[in-house]
Amino acid sequence: MNWAVKQRLLYLFLVIGFFALLAGAFWYQTRPAPSCSDNKQNQAEIGVDCGGPCARVCSFEVKPVREVWSRVFRIDDSRYDAVTFLKNPNRKLAARQLDYRIKIFDASDVLITTKTGEAFLNPSESFFIYNSRLDVGNREPKRAAFEITDGPVWQRVEAKLPVPKVTYKSFVNQPTPLLIAQVANDSLQTLTDLQIVAVLSDEDQNALAVSSTLVEKLDQGESREVAFTWPKALSVDPTFFNFYPHLDLAKVK
Repeated sequence: MNWAVKQRLLYLFLVIGFFALLAGAFWYQTRPAPSCSDNKQNQAEIGVDCGGPCARVCSFEVKPVREVWSRVFRIDDSRYDAVTFLKNPNRKLAARQLDYRIKIFDASDVLITTKTGEAFLNPSESFFIYNSRLDVGNREPKRAAFEITDGPVWQRVEAKLPVPKVTYKSFVNQPTPLLIAQVANDSLQTLTDLQIVAVLSDEDQNALAVSSTLVEKLDQGESREVAFTWPKALSVDPTFFNFYPHLDLAKVK
């Protein structure tokens, strides 16, 4: 190969290299930025489009919601409360939408009625799903079966949840039960639509009755009394009074 041919080949390679460099620079400048919807595991994600900087939570990060118990409580001859006690074991994950179904059965295990609904769970929260005054006609419920009908929509929560303090004040059983408690907001936020569930238990920690009340607004530093009532006296006086406040993080200001 003579010198002239070598020179032409060198120029050709230089030209090809120059245009390849231009094409690479153009691709680098115009390539799609990594995102949480590009079907790739990138930008420090711990799964494809989940975990790390992505709001979406990877399924393998989540511990399942635990059902502690489901019960029916008699209100009067035809109405019952259906109550399910849940625990969210995930320390920094909130279930923004939890679709559920509760089935009520009689002593022969025949279905009486079904109740569906939607709830949310805060991180590391013990929470009651409380469906009150279900009309069962002349049937007598014996048990409740709870199930999650659709996978919860999980959200990562870094902010600390303000937890109001609820303390027992007084209780009378006759002629109808009345429980008075004190709720205090020691946080720096205003709390709205605060649900408080009260559970009355016997000396063996068996739940005797459950009731719920709603505090529409509780300003920072505010304290007030709240009341829980039942239509009929309990067969035994309760030994323990436990309170479970529950609020929507999206409404904390």
